[in-house]
Order: sequence, then structure tokens, then C-alpha cells
Amino acid sequence: MEKQNCKHEWVEQNNKVVCNKCSKFELKLNETKIDGLRIGIKDDGTNYSVRDTRNRYFYPDEWKDFMSNVSDNNKIIFETLIMTGARIQEAMMLKKSHIIFERKKLILYTTKIKASKQERKSKPREITLSKTFLRKIKDFTLQMKDSDYIFLNNNKLENTTENEIKKIAHKRAENVYQLFKRILLKTKIKDTYNFSLHNIRKTHGMWLKCLNVKFEEICLRLGHDANTYLKHYGSADVFNEFQKREMINLFGDIYGFA
Repeated sequence: MEKQNCKHEWVEQNNKVVCNKCSKFELKLNETKIDGLRIGIKDDGTNYSVRDTRNRYFYPDEWKDFMSNVSDNNKIIFETLIMTGARIQEAMMLKKSHIIFERKKLILYTTKIKASKQERKSKPREITLSKTFLRKIKDFTLQMKDSDYIFLNNNKLENTTENEIKKIAHKRAENVYQLFKRILLKTKIKDTYNFSLHNIRKTHGMWLKCLNVKFEEICLRLGHDANTYLKHYGSADVFNEFQKREMINLFGDIYGFA
């Protein structure tokens, strides 16, 4: 077990560095030819990569470039992520009944459980939607039953348990991630290695900050505490007035922007 305040003595062991004094270990990472990207090897022999910066977000023109390369049948999932700031696993568990059309709201019932804060169950989050996005999601779910999952194949979910559905949702999320990476390679973005699906969530929060939405509201929307918000969202001054106008055009009338 890792000791509190241990002054670690690191020793290399195969693909790891291990502390002689406690149980803490870290996988070794090797530099690559790409600045800011390192790779390591897991115990099962598979490679993984680590980015030096996880705070990359889309600029409006980059997001428009990305979406222009997404096929029509896949646009709705990425629009859901940018318009709500939902984690991909949260979005995968959305049902039609979770959208309250008359109130322009969406409720995420399956949210991240934070063990470090001794949480034992999900805390639902209520999210305001724009009229434009609401119309799109309404059209997309028009033929669905209220009990249907929006982004899963409901025909294959009969007689499945909740845990099995979560596994199916996890697999679907992995497929969306791979699709995301393939689409990025078609864009003009040079540092595509700095992006994961989670960067869409960061973009959502960063744009709201840039448009002067109160940080308390952003925290409630994203399910963050104040410390997480301050740590992960940088200065809004990196955006110019034209870019801010583009954000408003993309966000629509959320919080009365448009």
C-alpha cells in the first residue's frame, strides 16, 4: 500500500518504475518524434500514449472544420457532446425520455461517480438546450419510444440487464472515439494527438467561460467543483471578438446568447 508522504526511491522494473519504500508504481514513458507525446507499454503488451497537455480545446473554426468532415448520420452524437458538455459515457446512456422538450432541458441520469469524494451513485445533471439543437434531437428521436436509448441499437437490448447495457454503451463509446480520431485526421488540425473525445467537453466549458457564463453555472452544468474548474479552464482572453461571435452562432440561444 502506498504510504502517505513517502519520499519515493524509484527502481526500474520491466515496463515500470517502482518505489522501494511503498507500492506506488508508474509505467515508463518514452519520448516520440512528436513534441508533447510520449508512449508506454501496458502489462498486456499493448501500447498507450500520454499527452503532456490535456487542456487543448477546439477553436470555433477548428470545430466547424471537424464537423464538415462528419457524415450526416454521425453529426448528432458530436453535436450532443459540444452542446451539452456531457462525457461520452453519459451521452451513451441517454434515453428519449431524458429530454424534456417543453422545458428545453436534458437530464443526464447516468453521470460519473467520483469515488475520491465518496460518491456511491450518480448525481443527475440538468442541462439547458438551444432551440436549434432541440429541433435536431427531436427529429432524430421522432420514431423512438420514450424508453429507447438515443445512441444505442435498441433492437439488441431486449432482455439485457443494466450492467450489460452499460458494457454495450462502453463499447459504443469506444467506437465513437475511434470515429472521432479518424475524422480529425481529415481536418487541417496539426496536433490531432492532443485531442480525445473529452476535449469536446473541455471546449464546451471553455466557450461558456469565454461568453461570461458564471463559473457556478458552468460547474453545475459539467458536474465540476470549483477547484476542478479553476485547474482545467484557462484564460478566455485567448479568443478574439470574431471567435466569440462564432461561438454564439454555434451555441445558439443557450443562456440567451443569440
